[in-house]
Amino acid sequence: MTVMSGAIIAPALPGISRHFPEHPQVLIQLVLTIPALMITLFSPLMGYLADRFGRKKLLLMMLFIYGFAGVAGFFIDRVDLLLSSRALWAFP
Repeated sequence: MTVMSGAIIAPALPGISRHFPEHPQVLIQLVLTIPALMITLFSPLMGYLADRFGRKKLLLMMLFIYGFAGVAGFFIDRVDLLLSSRALWAFP
């Protein structure tokens, strides 16, 4: 599902850019790339936490965060919050 996020968001980038014309284009492009950055940075931590606390507990907690952050993008109307939501969405 994380791989699909780029394919889903990429066609919407021009619309997002038109919705936030006052922000630099690089911030709009970060909406697409920040999930990959978060996965790269936090995968070792998630592996450690899965070994320490159990895979099922971690999976359930991360599924809740994944769902919350994914739905939050629909309601957000600020670029900084959108980036934070995307980063949190990719964290699990």
